[in-house]
Amino acid sequence: MPEQKLNTLSELFGALHACFTPPTLEAAHRGMEMTIRFAVNREGNIFGQPFVTYSSPNVSQKTRDLYRAAVIHSLRECTPLPLSNELANAIAGGPINFHVVDDRKDTPSR
Repeated sequence: MPEQKLNTLSELFGALHACFTPPTLEAAHRGMEMTIRFAVNREGNIFGQPFVTYSSPNVSQKTRDLYRAAVIHSLRECTPLPLSNELANAIAGGPINFHVVDDRKDTPSR
């Protein structure tokens, strides 16, 4: 997480993507996509339960569970988010849809 305050949605999503730690290469699935919806309070902490709104079709439930756990673990490790007062007032309590794609070149396809 950056030490300075996040002022824009672009900075927020950049910080979230920088924080995301995907599953190990051995357990990964090339091209896997997942979107998680969650909300934060004004202090940048997640409240409520994050949930999956999209995951790549034609992957096993085990793979989906693995990626869901990785995304949620990353979110918990990276919060509280250092939100500026202006950004906190704009997004607090509203849905945030965080989309990740495992596009590492050395990820196996399954």
